[in-house]
Amino acid sequence: MKEPFFLFDFDGTVGNSMRLVYQGVCNVFRNSRIIPPTLDDYIIHFAFPYLGYYQDRGVKADEHQILKWFKEGAGPFRIELFQDAINLLRRLEEAGYQPAIVTANSEENIQKSLRYHNLDHIEAYSIHAADKTECIRGLIEKSEFGAETIYVGDVVSDMVQAKAAGARPVAILRNSFMSLAPHFFEAGATDCIRTLDAIQVA
Repeated sequence: MKEPFFLFDFDGTVGNSMRLVYQGVCNVFRNSRIIPPTLDDYIIHFAFPYLGYYQDRGVKADEHQILKWFKEGAGPFRIELFQDAINLLRRLEEAGYQPAIVTANSEENIQKSLRYHNLDHIEAYSIHAADKTECIRGLIEKSEFGAETIYVGDVVSDMVQAKAAGARPVAILRNSFMSLAPHFFEAGATDCIRTLDAIQVA
């Protein structure tokens, strides 16, 4: 029997951790003596495998060194979730839907965050520092919604991967990031929303 899945990215979508991620990215550039990219540039252009993003902007370090600098700059992981994400995950479960997280963050971090909010029973798939397309595709094949299964993300590459996987890409663009909506629509987003509360749960 297929499940009615709703799929989500973690960093910047469910977890309020994008600032930490961006701090990590900037630290890589500072250690390379290169002016860091803007947050908008990161949101629009970052994709896995991540080495290409840094090399295209002049970073010469190898993947091991980049990851080391990134972790040093990001600092300790924090378990804060967006309140609209907590609300939506609970509403989905109450309505009989199966939310699932597909993320490039680590399983340890995700489980720590979900456990803190009593949501650790939610399925989470850690595709650590890698493209999420195949994992999303596998969940779509198990979802009764098929190609209408939504995947919500907050960077343009989330839209690209969700579209390639056969999902319905939805962008969460809080605050001033709605100005980036044209980039998300160009990448395949079917909707750009300011809050997860905008997702209807029948």
